[in-house]
Amino acid sequence: MADCPDNDKQLSAAYPETAKSPIIADVNKVVSSATPMYEITTKLTAAAQTYNAINSVVNQLLGYDAKWFRAVPQQRSKDVIFQEYTLSNVEGCPLDVKVVLPSGMPPDSKYNYDLMGLEYEVPLEVQIDKKYWEYHTGRNEFTTLDRFLKSLSARYGESSGVEEFAFKSQVSNYELMRPMFEAFIAHKPVSTGLIQWKLNSAWPELIWQLYDTWLQPNGSFYAVRKACTPLHAIYRYGFDDIYLANEDLFNATGLTVKIRVFDINSREIFTGQWTGDIKTNTSKFIYKLPEIKNLTSVWFLDLRIFDLHGKEVDNSIYWLSTKNDILDYEASKKLPWPYYTPTKQYADYSALDKLPKVQLDYDYRFSKEDNNGIIMLKLRNPSEAIAFFLFFDVLDPSTDMPILPIYLEDNYVTLLPGEERTYTAKYFLGDSDGSKPVIKINGWNVDMVTLK
Repeated sequence: MADCPDNDKQLSAAYPETAKSPIIADVNKVVSSATPMYEITTKLTAAAQTYNAINSVVNQLLGYDAKWFRAVPQQRSKDVIFQEYTLSNVEGCPLDVKVVLPSGMPPDSKYNYDLMGLEYEVPLEVQIDKKYWEYHTGRNEFTTLDRFLKSLSARYGESSGVEEFAFKSQVSNYELMRPMFEAFIAHKPVSTGLIQWKLNSAWPELIWQLYDTWLQPNGSFYAVRKACTPLHAIYRYGFDDIYLANEDLFNATGLTVKIRVFDINSREIFTGQWTGDIKTNTSKFIYKLPEIKNLTSVWFLDLRIFDLHGKEVDNSIYWLSTKNDILDYEASKKLPWPYYTPTKQYADYSALDKLPKVQLDYDYRFSKEDNNGIIMLKLRNPSEAIAFFLFFDVLDPSTDMPILPIYLEDNYVTLLPGEERTYTAKYFLGDSDGSKPVIKINGWNVDMVTLK
């Protein structure tokens, strides 16, 4: 157990409306037996749900097991009300997850609290002491998630809960990590090096990792691997052009690069093509995107390379916004240490929520080869809509926990309308109970499915 760090900062957040909670029945029991009788409102139920959600996440991240809301009384007139609650654990290191009643709420007879804090009028705000919540980030200027939270919400929309926040974070991680490596590759030999901090985390961490302490690859891991495909077509942000890179040891001849643009309604609104050769260990400009009519606020650029025999050797899809990110370089000059550049304007990807729900077809097969488990997963998108950012999670059926390490051919993938793809994975049988794994799949507009 780590010592409690010193930090007085606090984080405020609104209650999510939905979450799963096994303690709701207990809350129902306590409130229904109170005198006088109180009616449980939707927001009160949400408060109970939030308690359980926060406790679960804190337990996984920090190892604390929170047991109750500790009430802090505040005297008002002749009535004693409880203005704050602290989500506490039993190890003498309180989490300081505070539930705060609205300022100026008048005390009257309808407020009745017990010492465990389970009877209360609906609190509207949660304050989480960041010395615990953000302890597993960096240090000094990097001990906060504020900048990331602000940009993620501005670009992809507010998250309704922890699961949605975690998923959107992987979308953002993928989006930011791939072009960093692609920019280096596209501009060799002028660009002579690249530093990525860092490859993995030695302990549970909320930032700076391609795979975590349990060896679970993040969206950024698959983004880097996509960028480093030996033959790779690259979209250059800010230039609206396409480069071709050959990181292979051999010259490539007779290549075809197919270029397609889709709007947010999954309609193909532009096609282009380039054919030619490229020498080993080089990159070059191959195509300038023209002004494309009928672009929606969010659009997709699909790039694919085919070899001399018509076999696909590379595929990438970019989600792009007609509203650009604009950095504030003048503001960065005013920082005591310009360790980051503030943003004047954020790109807007909120239109991704307009993608209709898609139901995919699946074919999942499992086999064993020596000491390895082998997975073959075939997916088909029978719909007329893009299935965006699909995540595959391979679980041990005896524990419902991810099998790690896992060697997946690809992940966080996108399927175009009518597209079918097959993905393979391998893992050591000794890292599971040896039986057929469970695979869970979900995406931006694909509801969670479980394959057994």
